[in-house]
Amino acid sequence: MKTFLDKLLNYYNMSLEDYQKLCKEVTFSDIPDLTYFDNGEISKNCLLEHIKNNDKIAIYGDYDADGILATSIMVYALRKTNYENYIFKIPTRELDGYAINDKFVDECIEQNVKLIITVDNGVTANSAINKAIDNDIDVIIADHHEFDPNNLPKTPYIIHPLFSKNKEIICSGGFTSYILSTSIIDRENPYILSLAGMSIITDMMPLIGYNKDAVKLALKFINEYKFEPIMYLNNYSYIDEGSISSSIGPKINSFGRILSDDSINLIVEFLLTKNKSKIEQLGRKIDEINELRKEKSFVDVNLDEFNEENANIVCLDLEEGLIGLVANRVLNESNKLTIVFSSTQIEGGLIKGSARSREGISLIDLFEENKDIIENSGGHAFAAGVVIKAENFEEFKYRVFKFSKNKEFRESEKPVIKISANEITYENFKILQNFGPFGEKNKKPEFFVSDFPVRSLNYSKTREHIFTKLDDTSSIIMFHYNPKDLENKTIISFEGTFNINVFKNKFSTKFIIKKIF
Repeated sequence: MKTFLDKLLNYYNMSLEDYQKLCKEVTFSDIPDLTYFDNGEISKNCLLEHIKNNDKIAIYGDYDADGILATSIMVYALRKTNYENYIFKIPTRELDGYAINDKFVDECIEQNVKLIITVDNGVTANSAINKAIDNDIDVIIADHHEFDPNNLPKTPYIIHPLFSKNKEIICSGGFTSYILSTSIIDRENPYILSLAGMSIITDMMPLIGYNKDAVKLALKFINEYKFEPIMYLNNYSYIDEGSISSSIGPKINSFGRILSDDSINLIVEFLLTKNKSKIEQLGRKIDEINELRKEKSFVDVNLDEFNEENANIVCLDLEEGLIGLVANRVLNESNKLTIVFSSTQIEGGLIKGSARSREGISLIDLFEENKDIIENSGGHAFAAGVVIKAENFEEFKYRVFKFSKNKEFRESEKPVIKISANEITYENFKILQNFGPFGEKNKKPEFFVSDFPVRSLNYSKTREHIFTKLDDTSSIIMFHYNPKDLENKTIISFEGTFNINVFKNKFSTKFIIKKIF
């Protein structure tokens, strides 16, 4: 009879020897260093030379969680060396847009900046970066976004996963910022590695190779050192990859979605302070902004407003920072390629859109095919931003319909692991954890349990939820179950996943039922 571990090894097509390697404790030696990246050494020398000369340095980030974490890492590194001659900027969506721009470069020229460091952006910002270089400002780029290899900015100082020893693994902007930061501080710094690991999760990078190792080590450090700002963002509860993606990441992201002035930089100060009263003060501000984000994101979007063809394209009277949230929602409800534009025009009669797709329809391909009417675009195959002229909206809409007409999302068959109810134990959950952290390219497996007696189920006081304790360290839970699923049944089967449960520092597992059969 197969054990729980046997079933997992079969699911992952893995040998026992492979599993034993998974169980090995991850250390900094498993994380790439500066020499792993092609331009690491020359970028390091450039940065050290400017620090030696006490030149003014400017750091330019991005307004999403990855960009905010990347900026925080670089600022942390400079402060750690007591370097004071620097400025940093988290741009706003509305006033600055994505990636470093000519306006910021002009400000740097006026302030006699000698080095600009772009983090989580820059690899496609040719105009601004070339302008900086033409005005005797060096530029180091720490980025991870896609680019045209025949049309790069003129700087040789580019830290990017495609310029590294393993071009198959795309890391986050926060991770490339971490790599650059090790030019000036010890790479074995638990806090900045933790921020880098968080950025890998929040930017949904594939959890394979060194990305997976970095996240695993980050989670270890976060729960071991209990870094005050990070713990605050999760209500001082135990932190795993799920809490970063569902709780911490959205709170950091809310700054970029809601704020449109320099107060957006407060999130960096929050992440870098050790002062508990300041953490609580700024933390309350973060909570307020996050609640505002939640309120605004519940825009009443009638799907009838969307087209009933092969794609959903609409222009709404909506703040730019919220169009991505709405696009996500519409994608999930309609299961069609979705692009939501904000009707607010920016300089030049342009409108910004947020696009969402799934396996089978690439946004990168869509944008490439229609680049003649696209002013700017960026992102990934299934989540990206696009800028067009408002006057071209109808033409763009027609082209998207045409592009998606004969394409369909590829629904990959979701395998499940068959287990018995007595295999839902905390010991087995710990075995499962060895295959994590889970996320992109390393999805948490789902399990199928059959022949569970209905009479053994227990319920909440209101009978809205199933809460059934199996033993002292394990239980099964289903929120808002449908009573009809249990009608006239003596036994049921169900699908679900294992999750961790921590109460008063005691660890147990809860099996979350997703579907009853």
